[in-house]
Amino acid sequence: MPFEHASVESTQPSSGDAETQEQQRWLLPLGLELTVFSAAVLALFASGIGWLVLLALAAAPIAGPLTLVYLAISSDTNGPISGPPSRRATTA
Repeated sequence: MPFEHASVESTQPSSGDAETQEQQRWLLPLGLELTVFSAAVLALFASGIGWLVLLALAAAPIAGPLTLVYLAISSDTNGPISGPPSRRATTA
């Protein structure tokens, strides 16, 4: 096969450290949310206290999307911006 030894070269320098930091930044809030949800469901089933379902419902369907939106918006997927900002055409 002619493409067996073909390799794709990256145009950007290797950023393994930045990727690791970004993964850890995502895992902390999502892991914390999953831990709170799991603990609330476990406590609900273990104790039978009905109001604990509110904590479980707040942790999963409410805090989950909010956490994902925050992480996605604050994520730096393009890396640092190099060069001057682009000029916009303005009319007076």
